[in-house]
Amino acid sequence: MKSEVRNIIARHWRKNVHKVVKFGPVWKVKSKEGYFCFKRWKRRVPQLMFTYYAIEELWHRGYSGTPRIIPDVQGKPYAEDNGEIYILTKWVGRPLKEKSKREWVAAAKALAGFHHVSENITLPPGLGGSCFYGRWLYRFPKCLEEMRTLFYGFKNPRNIFEEEAVRNAPVILEVAESAYEMLLRSRYKYLSENLHMFPRLCHGNIKAKNFTVREEGGVCLVDSDSFRIDLPVQDLASFFFSALSSKEWSLSFARILFNAYDAVRPIEEDEIPILRALLIFPYDIAKYLEKYQEGGKTPEEFLRKWDKELVCFARQQYFFEQFFGI
Repeated sequence: MKSEVRNIIARHWRKNVHKVVKFGPVWKVKSKEGYFCFKRWKRRVPQLMFTYYAIEELWHRGYSGTPRIIPDVQGKPYAEDNGEIYILTKWVGRPLKEKSKREWVAAAKALAGFHHVSENITLPPGLGGSCFYGRWLYRFPKCLEEMRTLFYGFKNPRNIFEEEAVRNAPVILEVAESAYEMLLRSRYKYLSENLHMFPRLCHGNIKAKNFTVREEGGVCLVDSDSFRIDLPVQDLASFFFSALSSKEWSLSFARILFNAYDAVRPIEEDEIPILRALLIFPYDIAKYLEKYQEGGKTPEEFLRKWDKELVCFARQQYFFEQFFGI
């Protein structure tokens, strides 16, 4: 594949690549012009064009924390080769260190800057990009109903895992129902429905590995595949979950992160109930129940993992009570 990467870049970007190194789903390539990130685009071209113009608008507004997509020799922001679509960007920095509080704080400021600059973003008409209007109003009840159905199926438990899951079901369902009610009472529906009038850019895939740190210390947001018009608070919820999971849900660290973000882009009062709902809903528990349905392990193996999930769940719920004053 390395030789294929060299050939594609030579054909479409006229760059002589000296070295290719695989990093997960991307390749780090070296040429005389410097280091670049080469990747296969897995989504449709309309989404790519939306992303390209969104990044260009961010740069036009002064935000350079997301690498630009480099046009090919024909001036397109992508290359088509053997039925696949590829993009090329500058390689920016190293991965964020998940154990570094300082880097997480810098990432909070970078994310806030991204959201601040993209408020009321203007893009060329006719782009086929993504816009999710209130998707959690559909996902929450769907996930809640799926959990109810699974727990009901354990009413006559067949093994020790199902016995334990039935005992835990009331608390888990109560938390999920509470999160859904919070979302319904919030202004989430109103804000989502008004995105067409006041568009905002959402990264859509916030996690540690999608932040990189430059040599001088600046933090960049990478992996723009999931860019969409959506509420920034959804990115903020993902950010909090990723950062705090790496720090054992430290209350003092959460306040530091909140203040770092808020100093760059003040968090709106209407966003707080939405943030609470998005954080509190027990996604990990729901996902693990789905894995159980898929099988592949013994009940004893599932139970060991389940016990760990419950410890995390309890720690998170205690944190939410303290942080939000519920």
